[in-house]
Amino acid sequence: MIKKYKNFLFDFDGTLVNSNSIHKIAFKKTLNYKRKKVKFDYENLKGLKTEDAFKKIGIKSEIKHYSKLKRNFYKKQIRKIKLYNSVKKTLNFLGKNGKKIFIVSGASKENIKYVLKKEKIKVDGIISREDSKYSKPNIMPYKKCLKKFKLEKNKTIAVEDAISGIRSARKNKLKSIGINNYKIKNFSDFYYKNFSIFYKNLLLK
Repeated sequence: MIKKYKNFLFDFDGTLVNSNSIHKIAFKKTLNYKRKKVKFDYENLKGLKTEDAFKKIGIKSEIKHYSKLKRNFYKKQIRKIKLYNSVKKTLNFLGKNGKKIFIVSGASKENIKYVLKKEKIKVDGIISREDSKYSKPNIMPYKKCLKKFKLEKNKTIAVEDAISGIRSARKNKLKSIGINNYKIKNFSDFYYKNFSIFYKNLLLK
């Protein structure tokens, strides 16, 4: 069933790479640095631009300053980011079988390219936070990708680890694959616990 899709649109943080914990720590460090005792559930911030995440947390002023601090904390830890197990062989398998691979993420293009270069991964296109004024669950990130790369919706599927991404895909009338997060199992059209299982499913005839 999955093989019928030609274009695979992957989220980045928490989907392809194990960066969620680093993002969470960066938010905490920023709030502690600014002496803001604010509790938050990172699950509700997944997929959002940093500015939008702070607004959702309840920060009402100095958003740009908070965001800059958070990004600086994150960049100091970027070398710790790694691909999840079986991600690389999954992407290689898709590419060798004529599938196109795109990344649609609220992450910066610089960070995405850093990891892709380090891991020697090539993709057919990237939509990052610099490309869309609005972040998921807004319709725009996936809409931008579909339009820029002239993708047919019925041949395209999104791969996400967060409900915000699933909602963004749905608004574009795209089917979705949920991965790495059991909380979205019932929201996605297909679900795999991890990339190892996803890869094995792709091998099935």
